[in-house]
Amino acid sequence: MKRKRILAGVLVAVTILSTAACETKKQTADEADGNKEAAATVADATVWSAPATVKVLSTAAIEDYADVKTDTISLVSGKNEYESGQIIVSALKDLSFTVSLSDLVEENNAGIISKDHFTVYTQKYINVLKNWHGNGAAVGGYPDAILPQENAVAYEQNVVKKGNNGGAWLEFFIPEDTPAGTYKGEATVNVGASSQTIPISLKVYDVTVPTESTQKSVFTVNYTQVAIHELDSSWEMVGKYIDLLLKYRCSPTSVATDSTGAGEFAERAYEYCQKGMTTIGLPTGGGSQYLDGLDVFDYEYTAERTVALAKKSMETNYNLLKKAAFYNWRIDEPFCAVYP
Repeated sequence: MKRKRILAGVLVAVTILSTAACETKKQTADEADGNKEAAATVADATVWSAPATVKVLSTAAIEDYADVKTDTISLVSGKNEYESGQIIVSALKDLSFTVSLSDLVEENNAGIISKDHFTVYTQKYINVLKNWHGNGAAVGGYPDAILPQENAVAYEQNVVKKGNNGGAWLEFFIPEDTPAGTYKGEATVNVGASSQTIPISLKVYDVTVPTESTQKSVFTVNYTQVAIHELDSSWEMVGKYIDLLLKYRCSPTSVATDSTGAGEFAERAYEYCQKGMTTIGLPTGGGSQYLDGLDVFDYEYTAERTVALAKKSMETNYNLLKKAAFYNWRIDEPFCAVYP
């Protein structure tokens, strides 16, 4: 029996050593192939969190965020509302990472918020080289765009270089039928074949945010820029941008181009108001002209679309004019100025 125990111990030791050797060989092979990111593990990074209101620069040191850095994600929310958090991966060597989220379970088992209501995005950065305002804000890599994580992985945009920070943006939607309470779960940060978890706590108040918003807003959907960056100038593509704004209870500057007729403009305005749009931006283009060196809008053009809204309001018994707003972009956007 003693010999059998000794033999068993030897076999276990050999297995452990063989496994370790295989892992070392795999890591060495990955590095030899130039795939340094695949060779990294979670031990090659510092994983932490910061409030969603904090912009963590990709080029900044962890110490710069000592007053906001946490090891957990703590959120509060009402029902029918979105809340966000972020996870930062500070790389000690080149690596790639992903984040997965669990369901959130109420601590007294009063309910579950499914992870199907959550989305993970990968933060992308824009390099600010100069502070033009001289206000003391740091220069460096500022988080700007967020990519759906699956797209970031597909195009290898989830890579963090040694000495830099990479961020994951976590979006939580709390359904309207969610019982009030404190929900617990975790985020799992994956680096190579290794992982680290960060606890999540979400306190849901017994308050429901209405689906229909009354706050007026005008967020620019620039048709020219959509065409340039999407290589698609169709109304269907522009509509995707407008639908995304409406998802977060924001309204676009307009639902029409300068060439859109007054009747079609009113039809679209009514359609999007049914989807939750709170503000109908009255267009000013179409007949723009210069008068004594100043750029002015075509009053008749705008008036036609105002009348069209009134007619549509009477036809549908839905007051579109109550949601109409006029924004003269020429007042505060100096497109006609001579730039230095």
